[in-house]
Amino acid sequence: MGSTAPPSRPRRLRCWILGFLAGLLLGVGVFVVSEWTWFRRMATYPENPITEVEWYEPREVVLGRRGAELPEARPNLFPPAVLAEAEAWCDARNSSALLVVHRGEIVLERYWRGHHAAALTISMSMAKTLVALLVGIAIDEGSLDSLDAPASQWLTEWASDERSRITLRHLLQMCSGLGSAKHDNDPTSDIGYMYLGTDSLYVVAGVDLEEEPAARFEYNSINTQALAIILERATDRRFAKYLSKKLWIPIRASDASVWLDDDGGLAKAFCGVFATARDWARVGLLIQHRGRANDKQVVPAEYIAAMMTPSPLEPDYGFHVWLGNEGIRSEDEDHDEPFVAEDLVYLDGKHRQRVYVIPSRELVIVRVGERGADWDDAFLPNLFVGALGGSRR
Repeated sequence: MGSTAPPSRPRRLRCWILGFLAGLLLGVGVFVVSEWTWFRRMATYPENPITEVEWYEPREVVLGRRGAELPEARPNLFPPAVLAEAEAWCDARNSSALLVVHRGEIVLERYWRGHHAAALTISMSMAKTLVALLVGIAIDEGSLDSLDAPASQWLTEWASDERSRITLRHLLQMCSGLGSAKHDNDPTSDIGYMYLGTDSLYVVAGVDLEEEPAARFEYNSINTQALAIILERATDRRFAKYLSKKLWIPIRASDASVWLDDDGGLAKAFCGVFATARDWARVGLLIQHRGRANDKQVVPAEYIAAMMTPSPLEPDYGFHVWLGNEGIRSEDEDHDEPFVAEDLVYLDGKHRQRVYVIPSRELVIVRVGERGADWDDAFLPNLFVGALGGSRR
């Protein structure tokens, strides 16, 4: 019998290259298919990300219970010139809505660029404050043990390593020591993937501890998403359901929604709540009234006080709310002059989504819209406080 000659070296090399390329293409194909939603979201991201809310899919409804509308103030306590100045200033900065509530009554409500009272916008990071409020409710009900309970009690992915030292308080005060805090427009970063991707748990479970908890303040959306996952596991309810029952219905807000990772997936609770300007005003009023709404204590008053207390590491930050002190925000030149009201707190979302709350003046100011140039966080609060008799520096 004759023998078969072994393949030549060039032929073996060619087969190896073809096999390698086929495997590589198969691997790339599997990756693209598995992350198709991430690629699609990157490719189609809207030019106006705040108001083009139809782009954000899938979403889960947050049922509300619309009660009596916020009344309009008559007679108006603010001079027409003040109202006109606020309107013109916001209009020039690409706003879609401006709502000012004093003593529970609307003193100014203005919409631009096709927006209207029933229109929804995405919250961006204003949603973080809702997560903090729900944490306070869950602690009061006993679903969560305390502010100083270890996060790993519910986020068990952290239980067997040094992240087990992180507490709920660390997450709320943005001093957990977790890495990947960079907030930029890179969709391949951890934060970028958590925003556009389909598996925020993957990011939360895999994030590294880069420094000791309580060593340094660093704003990091992973902290908030971790808290939202903890809430779901501790209460055995989906985030949208818990938000609806414990917060949205009690404040008599209209129906809202939350953006999901994927169909049936986790809520992007760090950024993705869709609501009206009027309902954001209701959230502001809840904080103004120390957690009380419609004759019911929705959030414990002492927890609201803790939310509004400066953290030991950052005077401008409490529990997922910003404060009007001279901390990191003054260094970043977010406002040109000091805030007149010492008790000011505010919700802050990307592209200048804002809810300013000044309890001492019974004042809530809501601004939503696309990015506007030359934004000064002190302008609107100081304008209206000045009109009520406070000095404008």
